[in-house]
Amino acid sequence: MSVKLFSRTPIATALFATLVLSGCSSDKDTRAELQKAEGVWNKTAYGAVLNIQDNKVSAYEYNTFGCIKVNQLSHEQANKEFIAELKSTDTALSLREKGEIHAQTYTTNKALPALCNTPINVTEGASPNQVFEYFWHAFNDYYAFFELRGVDWSQQYVKFKPQISDDMTDEALFSTLAAMVAPLKDGHVNIWAKDANFYVGKDSPFIKTAVGIQGNFLRAGEQTSLDDVFNTMLGHYTEISKAYLQPDSMSQFPAQSDFPTLLWGKTADNVGVIVLNNLESFSETEDATAEVQLTAAETLLDKVMAQLKDTDGLILDIRNNQGGHDAIALEVANYFADKTVLAVNKQAVTPAGMGVPVRYQVLKNDSAYTNPVYLLTSQMTVSAGEVLAMTLEQFDHVHTVGEPTSGALSDILTFTLPNGWEIGLSNEVYRNAQGKAFELTGIEPKHAQSAFSVHSFDEARFSSYDFALEQLNKHTHPTLAVDEFETALEQLQTKGNIPSIAVGVIHDGKVVYQNGFGIADESGTPVTADSRFYLASVSKTLLGATLAHAEGQGQIKLDKNIAPLLPFSIDNPTSDRPITLRHLITHSSGILDNNAVYLCSYYLRDNHSSLMNLLAQNNNCPQVIDPDMPRFFENYLSAQGDYYFNENFSSQFGLTPGDAFIYSNVGAALAGYVLEQDSQQSLPSLSQKTVFGPLNMQNTEWAIDKPQKPIVQRAGFSPQTGELFTLPDYGSVTYSDGNAVSSVKDLSQFLLASIHEGKIGDEQVLDQNAVKNMLSIQYEPAQTVIHHGYFWNIDQQFISHGGTDFGVRNKIFADLKRKNGFVLLTNADAFNENSEQTFTEIEALVRTFANGYEE
Repeated sequence: MSVKLFSRTPIATALFATLVLSGCSSDKDTRAELQKAEGVWNKTAYGAVLNIQDNKVSAYEYNTFGCIKVNQLSHEQANKEFIAELKSTDTALSLREKGEIHAQTYTTNKALPALCNTPINVTEGASPNQVFEYFWHAFNDYYAFFELRGVDWSQQYVKFKPQISDDMTDEALFSTLAAMVAPLKDGHVNIWAKDANFYVGKDSPFIKTAVGIQGNFLRAGEQTSLDDVFNTMLGHYTEISKAYLQPDSMSQFPAQSDFPTLLWGKTADNVGVIVLNNLESFSETEDATAEVQLTAAETLLDKVMAQLKDTDGLILDIRNNQGGHDAIALEVANYFADKTVLAVNKQAVTPAGMGVPVRYQVLKNDSAYTNPVYLLTSQMTVSAGEVLAMTLEQFDHVHTVGEPTSGALSDILTFTLPNGWEIGLSNEVYRNAQGKAFELTGIEPKHAQSAFSVHSFDEARFSSYDFALEQLNKHTHPTLAVDEFETALEQLQTKGNIPSIAVGVIHDGKVVYQNGFGIADESGTPVTADSRFYLASVSKTLLGATLAHAEGQGQIKLDKNIAPLLPFSIDNPTSDRPITLRHLITHSSGILDNNAVYLCSYYLRDNHSSLMNLLAQNNNCPQVIDPDMPRFFENYLSAQGDYYFNENFSSQFGLTPGDAFIYSNVGAALAGYVLEQDSQQSLPSLSQKTVFGPLNMQNTEWAIDKPQKPIVQRAGFSPQTGELFTLPDYGSVTYSDGNAVSSVKDLSQFLLASIHEGKIGDEQVLDQNAVKNMLSIQYEPAQTVIHHGYFWNIDQQFISHGGTDFGVRNKIFADLKRKNGFVLLTNADAFNENSEQTFTEIEALVRTFANGYEE
């Protein structure tokens, strides 16, 4: 490993740089290059200075507060371990480190900066005040984007300086420094300590989803690391990419990685796919230098492009590209260079001065791939990945698709702090050939498409891939004829031993299919499109529609404190922050489902005895369940209640109302109750007036008491015998979270109206604004898997909700852009592994049928 004069991430290199050192040394001067270069050399706008004298090379980092000597080598050491190439004139010095690709330029200085004559000694015992000052001045002198990112750095000093004391702990100091730079949301701002590191990029759908999934574990009282969630998601997305490829064409590097640097292959329709996840790890040699990585990248990419040269088009997926070396980015671009282009201009632009401007060029490649290329980007495409995007978009046969890139292009300039910690910051402005900068905003693709969605997991497809394939006139969604679909579904129904299934399909904005499969009850009544099923949590979509109409009519207000409407108190153990209906409809109220209590709210309709006691064969719940919902809420939410526990609230995780999405049945039921209290009307009455009646949903109702019309019987597998049995008719105290009853025919009508903003044909049957609001993002907590309207899951263009209960497994889904969707109602047993797995397969089949419906 080569010795570094500066302990910083190497400044980005390029394949072709037009920077030239002016003037060359005389060929007659036979002195060693270091002797010729004797003097002080400054790298303006980088806080770096070299002092070459007395057979020594000393490297310093400095700002207007202080200076630190980061390295000192003898000439012999420097030549042997550090310097690959050194040239100098009277005014400039060009230095290329061993293992790096391009040189850095310094200009002559008359003397060392005055502070470097008495440099700070780096020691773990450095005072917090000294560390703070050095930290603040490093950013103040060299960070380039305070104004762009909306941070007043002087005010940060005023705010945080009083928090610094020399007796504070390292942990407290680290937290304070991190809090100072967190508002920048710059992916190239870092703090590295001995046992901790800090980084925060700008929000992106992918990161928010990972944080949301992490938060979802809290519903079950579990905690997991964000890294674990992140890695799991990346692994899933890799598998989805692989699903597009023919197995015999597919390769990856490294071969055994769950998240490889490079994945490539061909689709069945001869479209090449390259997934490029970074621009730095192409060598199998541990600690390989940039120079070695570039050589390895050239070798590997030659192989890849040779295999894909005869494809009809290419998908180049850099949605998850985490950056690396600019030189490798430009090497990749060269494979598509049908002309010479100016790729990038970059220059350090800081309060401390302007750096030497550098221009990167990519030369025409006579063997370039010139068939259509679809470059997929996202807000996770960062740094060198953005350099690649900036370069490729200049070629006419390259079409950019997806989301804007991250907007973090500058190389990371690092400094050592007096206590030995290191920091990284952005000091360079990157511009394209037209002089446009993309810091913060990112590079906008020509074709906007969802880059990531939770829906991708369900369908195992990417909308950006499918867009590219459609543009190439290639196969995307498989088609299914009705008889093929029904045969496949009946086979799955038998496999999962699911007695009752009903399906409704919407394709291209029309209801095209409705049917039932199996029997509805022990007497053998056939299931039809009119058969009534319990909906479980799909009920929440009907509750949401009712709430949206009530809000539109002025009967409720989403942001009003609900406490005055309730005949009981909500006693959050650690927070008095008001709860609103907006919190309740978006599962961010901080009220959790404590299953030890919540499951005891299920009762048999005939005698109100406990369903859970019957199923579990124990007496953990009261023998007789009180069905009074207000009393349940009082016992659950008020400090004096019989069911009041810390586990009922997210405060156990240090969260307050509005902080995080955590799915809550109790919270949803409370929303229904608040609606009744505020409007002074019952939920069934309001739903009938605003939703069920206008849509002629004659088989839909809220099953508070025993329903009058027949309902598909719920079924389950006995834990003791494994045999399928009919469950007794049951209800739950919190009826508005899951006790609606409906049919595929009715719900298809509801879904169709939702897709068309309340219209059925040319008739406006639901209030247009209410439907728009129902399907619009209503709240965006810091932790969210997907967004939420009025209970609806909103995932880019996709809306959905599932439903799971004892003997119930349902799904409602729509693609608002394609105007496809489906309703799937079953009495599958979600708590039986075979039944649940089969439901997942049925859902995938129905989704395929809806997308590829064929008469």
